Amino acid sequence: MIALKILAVLDLIGALGLILGASISGNPFFFWIGIIILAKGLWSVFTSAIAGYFADWMGWTDTVSALILITAVQGLFIGILSWIWIIMVLKAVYTLLSSF
Repeated sequence: MIALKILAVLDLIGALGLILGASISGNPFFFWIGIIILAKGLWSVFTSAIAGYFADWMGWTDTVSALILITAVQGLFIGILSWIWIIMVLKAVYTLLSSF
């Protein structure tokens, strides 16, 4: 269950990047965190779709938040979309609690 804890910490770091918003422009750390979260989200959505489950809210949350994070690092920060950090934190807490 250590893997779930690591993934939850990645979610929290991604949420921190979304909270910081435009101030992370050009930061390679948050760029790579965004890439990892994007890969995690796409993998989750893809494998859930194969299993016939198309309402994978966790995978879609990862995918959307990673795209917002990556665009913020590139200098294109859309403030109205940054609210997704709240969902990321709730998802991280849920993952941490379910990993015990």
